Amino acid sequence: MGGRYAIGVVGAGPKGTYALDHLATRLEPERPDAAVDVHVFEPHRDLGAGPVYDVRQPHYLRLNYANDQVDMWKGAASGPSLVEWLQSHHPDLASAHDSAPRAVVGEYLCEGFERIVSRLERIAAIHLHRSTVSQIRRGNGRWTITSVDDQPVAVDSLLITTGHESRRPRRTGLEGPNYIGSIYPIAESGLDRIAAGSGVAVRGLGLTAIDVALALTEGRGGRFDHSTAPIPTYRRSGNEPGVIAAYSRTGIPMTPKPWQVHATHVVAPAATIAQWCTDALRGAHEPVAALAAFLDEASSVPVADSTRAAAVDDPHRAVGHAVGVAFGTEPPTRDAALAEVWRGAYPSIVDAAVSRLFDEQWDELALLARRMERIAFGPPAVNAARFAALVEGGIVDLRAARNPRVSRTTSGFTLDTGIVTRRVDTLVNAVIAPPGVGGEPSPLFARLLDDGHVRRTGHGEGIDVDRDTRAIGRDGRPTPGLAVIGRMTDGATLGNDTLSRTLHDFPERWATTCVADIRRTSDDRRVTA
Repeated sequence: MGGRYAIGVVGAGPKGTYALDHLATRLEPERPDAAVDVHVFEPHRDLGAGPVYDVRQPHYLRLNYANDQVDMWKGAASGPSLVEWLQSHHPDLASAHDSAPRAVVGEYLCEGFERIVSRLERIAAIHLHRSTVSQIRRGNGRWTITSVDDQPVAVDSLLITTGHESRRPRRTGLEGPNYIGSIYPIAESGLDRIAAGSGVAVRGLGLTAIDVALALTEGRGGRFDHSTAPIPTYRRSGNEPGVIAAYSRTGIPMTPKPWQVHATHVVAPAATIAQWCTDALRGAHEPVAALAAFLDEASSVPVADSTRAAAVDDPHRAVGHAVGVAFGTEPPTRDAALAEVWRGAYPSIVDAAVSRLFDEQWDELALLARRMERIAFGPPAVNAARFAALVEGGIVDLRAARNPRVSRTTSGFTLDTGIVTRRVDTLVNAVIAPPGVGGEPSPLFARLLDDGHVRRTGHGEGIDVDRDTRAIGRDGRPTPGLAVIGRMTDGATLGNDTLSRTLHDFPERWATTCVADIRRTSDDRRVTA
């Protein structure tokens, strides 16, 4: 290769880290001729981990996967899986089926990032910019990246992987005094200002709501006694709120994933389910209907019944029952079988979505995916058991959980279901912004949309990309030198909120395209010179 070529990567969380790893793999055969500059922009202090896996966050915030589901090196360069790494660094946390603290997973990701940068430094010049990117402009065939605390940088190829920072949070209409709009990072959320003994409402019954409940209990000195199984006993510290009233539209908490050693309903191996799903979707004229029929047949569970949980009219009992199913102390439910089929089929569903099979039925797919997410991608069993312990201990109250009318009072908030009324002092929003960029994208994407370098998909709120992660511009063609990976591409892709290296091949495709462009550009510059 001749001449220098500059690459920009905006965002160095897990997705950006995986992309850099594949870039190193693709560049290594090009040495010693490669003359490449790689500029990485990431304001967060933990390169590789990002804010979700911040190594300084409290350890009661745990991974939402079992430890044995995380391997940042799977299918790539040699390195330890999370369980192998834990055995060396945190042996007390190394159980394959438990869920490590997210801060500890962050340590693992940061160490991996350092390893990848060491590889890249042997074949390229690495420039780390610890600053927030404020603007990206196109001119003279290159991208100029302007960041808050640094000089503008011009690059030939640009990858944006900014994750949760790609859209502004949605407003709820309840903002004001005693309202906490976001809990991350925990130390800056304001949860510490909630008085012991006071009443707290939590908007949401998903993974973030569990984090809120743990922050207000275990995070205040309480502890879980796991000698009672599967649901531990919670020992109060006296610093907890008097009540935590959690609610959502459906009033049904997410179903926990099974505790693997006590799996209660084995439909078929995941690889077999994935192949069945691929076969079912092949040639389908109405792919969502074909997918629903496959789920029904493979699990023997009517899809129309999948929104029901055991004892749905008594959410307190439903939480405990779901934990029992996850640990094998209760018989498997119809939802358990359906969830297993969905998890096994998910790689095939993602691949079909990326191949644009569902483009004409994306709204129908999104509705089905949301329903399946609640039963298939809930908390790990151990986290659900802790939440159930707080319910059984009377700290978490679900009596007003189902779609209450929420209103402000002079001193706080009222939840009213028409049957149950609950008055609280503080309201915590535990619903994170959905994927995509939404109607209010981050300033970075707002500018790219205005300039026509990117566009939204025709059926969602995400940024449109092709299979090789190239951004599609307003004119319907790939924008030269611009790629986007991650949750902001929802609608063109699916299932980006994952640490998996194997569910998507986007980082690998980006690296392959990038290195091909390096060769082509270098050849052009050599001829011009």
